[in-house]
Amino acid sequence: MDNQEKYRHASMMEKHELLKTYNSSDSGISMEQAQASIQSIGRNVIMKKKTRSIRRQIAHSFITPFTLLLLSLSVLSFIADYLLSTENKNLGSSLIILGMVLLSGVINFIESYQSNKALESLGKFMKTNARVYRNSASSQIIDSSELTVGDVIELSSGDLVPADIRILESRDLFLSTAILTGESNAVERNGKVDTDDHALFDRMNLAFWGETILSGEGKALVISIGNDTILGAMEESISHKRPQTSFEKGISYVSKLLIRFMIVMVPGVFLLSGLHSGNWLEAFLFALSVAVGLTPAMLPTVLATGLSKGATKLSKQKVIVKELSAIQSLGSIDTLCTDKTGTLTEDRITVMQSLDIKHQESDEVVEKAFLNSYYHTGLVNQMDQAIIDYGIHLAKSDLQSYQKVDEIPFDFERRRMSVAVRDSLGNLELITKGAIEEILGICTQVKLNNETIPIDDSIRDDIRKYVKNLGESGLRVLGVAYKSDILASEKLSLNNEQDMVLLGILTFLDPPKASAQKAIQALAKYHVKTKILTGDDASVTRAVCAKVGINVETIITGKDIDTMTEAQLKDSITKYDVFAKLTPQQKALVIKNLKELGHAVGYMGDGVNDALAMRESDVAISVDTAVDIAKDSADIILLDKDLDVLQQGILEGRKIFTNIVKYLKMTISANFGNMFSVLIASMFLPFIPMLPVQLLVLNLIYDISCLTLPWDNVDEDYLLEPHHWDGKSIKTYMLWLGPTSSIFDIFTFMMLFLWILPQYFQGSYTTLTSSQQILFQGLFHTAWFLQSLWSQSLIINLIRTEKIPFIESKPSHGVLISTLLGILIGSMIPYTLFASYLGMVEPLTSFFILLGFNMISYSLTVSFVKRWYVKRYGSLYN
Repeated sequence: MDNQEKYRHASMMEKHELLKTYNSSDSGISMEQAQASIQSIGRNVIMKKKTRSIRRQIAHSFITPFTLLLLSLSVLSFIADYLLSTENKNLGSSLIILGMVLLSGVINFIESYQSNKALESLGKFMKTNARVYRNSASSQIIDSSELTVGDVIELSSGDLVPADIRILESRDLFLSTAILTGESNAVERNGKVDTDDHALFDRMNLAFWGETILSGEGKALVISIGNDTILGAMEESISHKRPQTSFEKGISYVSKLLIRFMIVMVPGVFLLSGLHSGNWLEAFLFALSVAVGLTPAMLPTVLATGLSKGATKLSKQKVIVKELSAIQSLGSIDTLCTDKTGTLTEDRITVMQSLDIKHQESDEVVEKAFLNSYYHTGLVNQMDQAIIDYGIHLAKSDLQSYQKVDEIPFDFERRRMSVAVRDSLGNLELITKGAIEEILGICTQVKLNNETIPIDDSIRDDIRKYVKNLGESGLRVLGVAYKSDILASEKLSLNNEQDMVLLGILTFLDPPKASAQKAIQALAKYHVKTKILTGDDASVTRAVCAKVGINVETIITGKDIDTMTEAQLKDSITKYDVFAKLTPQQKALVIKNLKELGHAVGYMGDGVNDALAMRESDVAISVDTAVDIAKDSADIILLDKDLDVLQQGILEGRKIFTNIVKYLKMTISANFGNMFSVLIASMFLPFIPMLPVQLLVLNLIYDISCLTLPWDNVDEDYLLEPHHWDGKSIKTYMLWLGPTSSIFDIFTFMMLFLWILPQYFQGSYTTLTSSQQILFQGLFHTAWFLQSLWSQSLIINLIRTEKIPFIESKPSHGVLISTLLGILIGSMIPYTLFASYLGMVEPLTSFFILLGFNMISYSLTVSFVKRWYVKRYGSLYN
């Protein structure tokens, strides 16, 4: 029997049958029974998964395909450039790569360290005491961890419910279920048998760990403890590793893809270069440089820079980013799931109408209700506070002119409360407010147009019909009645609550935020579907959602979901947008199925009841006023619980997502093009086409130029839709865009080796002396270095947009300046003192004619290939 079935059975049992089933009694279980039970099933604590030590977290942070790849290259570079080299020992390449590894590892460690906070917070949150009967007529206080199944406990105002319990008896017992349902209204709990088909959290005789007793008192039987409780089961799910986001999957795929290409290309370059040149050490160093050149070495830096930039910008818009990686996830979501309370609504109950029995506005109704709410001394619920806030501005008489005489507190049998007041003239009046049926039951007259007339069945039916319509529209309703003929000497009793005059009704609603509908429309404009997942009643949810423009033609309830097959559930969450009366597990189930349908899902919540859904989502969003467990589970925290703020975060996330994918795709395709050119050149050149150190410097200049990409402009029409990056698309991208540059590289190789340089030396390479061959190689290396530098820098501006660059889409000033500086600095190297260290010489003037021709031709060709690619595959950066 699962827990839900166990709770249902406990809820339906008579008290004597229940106690017998759990081997207990009115006076609880004995100390011996309690100790034996604790030995058998454990203590009443939520057993947390053992978290990794700091040392293990650090080690785990560096064990990723990408960091292992870079680390391996760093070690090989150290061996080849430093240990095996007999002259010109060089640690530069190894240290540069190692720096990238360290930076990437630190980022991973920070994320790993923060992911365990939610579990620690829950443990602190749950430490409480309990008053328990241990085979005794009186209770004793113990640590709640010592409670066990079968214990009978005492409940009173202010207590936290210390386990999952079945109420045995109660008196005016109100509690808040907000921790599990997210709804702050006080709810009644009693010891009556519940045989109706209620949802779990609606069963009148059940309460759950973490809920708060607001008023009253009672006794209850413990039926579940520790991890078997609803909250414990939630914690167990929260502790599970979060699913990988699409972006993380893409990064992992790219790392594996690069390894596969290296396995093919690096040995090929090594063998071909070694066979042609005969210098196997140089061939090995060059092949190693090819491997380094193929990797996007600055990816960790670009990621950190881009995400930090986004976090800084979002912080100015009241969005605090806890997990930097969540920014790009936020940009990719196409579905936002959220509770209605505080997101669509103001999260405060407000008096909407004060009506007489003919549905006309009446100040007298709220004035009388105000006196009742102001003077009673029982639990001040949200409706009382709303009446006080509303009525204090409308009350015509000064409060000083009234004096409280007596009161009859609210109880769940009567479902009403009464207060007797005396005005400045000495007149006594009894004012009663409560549920409309209970108020109708004590009234024999109604007041209409300042006249008191007898109430009849037609008036009662009209009121009931009107109140029913109000309820279906999501409004809560209270009736207000009064009586003027009570005696000053008479002690107030229930007998006074009869023969009263019905004055009218008050309607209440948690009103929609003024900004909600506009924000939902804006999200829809950017192709983000808003779905409401709430624990609140369907009628209330329908009213609020209708007011903000959400389709409420069909509302799916938690009870509906319980009867659905997986296929039916997937069909429902595709068709419908509003889900009411959901348990925390059902919220998480909806999100899980949305993701299985291919959606990227964000979830916005602020309670313990939201933690499971937050954990299941691609990006978890909370607010600064949320409970600790929700904030600790969140990736992003809003200082203002408003969808409009979230919309700005989504747009910023899309910009960052796009610019990071830009860097990955253009860098890997450019590097692949260069390496493909190297492989071809190695087949016919008697020397390597570029020295290893030149290749590393080339990549370093290019990567530094790319550091400004996180600040690049993104085309507005590209921001209109979410983009789910599939790492597999990079293979297609690099196979098309990469070899495009190789066409011009190979053309340059042929022009340099067969025509330009032979003309300069008045002979082919094989006919030259050793010193001339060294100069020939230097001129060749320098020429291809410059062409690669220019083409890589140019490609940044050519493929950063799907539009015509510089005309239809302008780069940011940072990107333009960094690429121009990269070209300028790189082009000056052959004319500086560093040239000899890098094996470069001043290039021939005739080469610049070839360079200009190649760059113009290359730009036109890339533009053509880019347009064809977008037409064929839909987008450059998906």
